[in-house]
Amino acid sequence: MKNKTYKIFLLLIVFIINIFNVKTFSLNYPKAVGYVNDFAKVMTVGEQKILEAILSNYESKSTIEIVVVTITSLNGQNIEKYTLGLANEWGVGKEDKDNGIIILNVIEEKKWRIEVGYGLKEYMTDTYGTTLGDEFLTPLLKQGKYFEAYKGTVEKIMKDFGNFTEKDKTRLIEEKEDSIIIWLVLIIIILSTISLRM
Repeated sequence: MKNKTYKIFLLLIVFIINIFNVKTFSLNYPKAVGYVNDFAKVMTVGEQKILEAILSNYESKSTIEIVVVTITSLNGQNIEKYTLGLANEWGVGKEDKDNGIIILNVIEEKKWRIEVGYGLKEYMTDTYGTTLGDEFLTPLLKQGKYFEAYKGTVEKIMKDFGNFTEKDKTRLIEEKEDSIIIWLVLIIIILSTISLRM
């Protein structure tokens, strides 16, 4: 009887701790203020307004919701988990389409992440966010050109997805398939070269 009571007591403690952890973790997320959330204050008010207008206009045309977020520090948290948690907390993208994109930049740690909603991933390769960031974010962020980095990344996304019409979706799938084929051919060539050398 004592063992049973002890086990129930332990389970209750674990349950309470888990609830507390979930609530505490959710408190780490700031409140969204719009499409542009410059919590680290690396852009001017004018730059934020320009970017806000671009993103608002694009969502009205395509239904794709792109959110730009800057924070000072992750405070030891994993950037991937933080970005995913933020997307869920804010509900980025349409609920029935999961078509949101978050561009997160952490200033002190000099890190960034582009998280693409599952509703868009079928149209993009798995490396889309990384490739995009390497090309448009990294070079400009190193120069301290924050606005230019975010704006350039956003414009590239808009160019890639277009207005997300059926025609655009077909094009994106074809481009993704072509990209996969090219990678497979390259892998075959590399493997063939290695085998010949052996």
